Amino acid sequence: MLKKHILNDLIIDDSIYLIGINSTLENHQLVFKLNRDLNLNFVRSKQDIDLPLENAYYSHFFSKNKSREIIYELFSNKFKKISFPKKINNLYLFNSPFSKEVYLLKEYKEADYFVKSIDQKNQLKLINDIRKIPYISIIYDLNSDEIKNKENLIFN
Repeated sequence: MLKKHILNDLIIDDSIYLIGINSTLENHQLVFKLNRDLNLNFVRSKQDIDLPLENAYYSHFFSKNKSREIIYELFSNKFKKISFPKKINNLYLFNSPFSKEVYLLKEYKEADYFVKSIDQKNQLKLINDIRKIPYISIIYDLNSDEIKNKENLIFN
């Protein structure tokens, strides 16, 4: 007989520090600049972040700094969903696909990427270093208490 287990209270660690980034760079270009300019050594995760209910995927990178044992994660906030009309009409104008942006963290729609960390003492230095990279327009130090769906930040 199968048993059904329900988790009523999901415990999420509040010591998550987020940096929001607005940039015109593609994810691989941003990672290259972070690795080159800040020596962070980001690598692509084996799996992207998957939100099955939204049918959306978000790029995911991580950096391990073995000397200080700090882990940084960089992930995208926006996924462009392309939908095709179900019924094809003879009017060619309405047969084209349409796109919609889906956000990992909806309350921060203005952010293109996030850097997640569990270390607060290097947070301001990291923000100041990222701010110096060209093609980054805005950088935010975000309050994790304002995140409504913190379960979207659990990737493993």
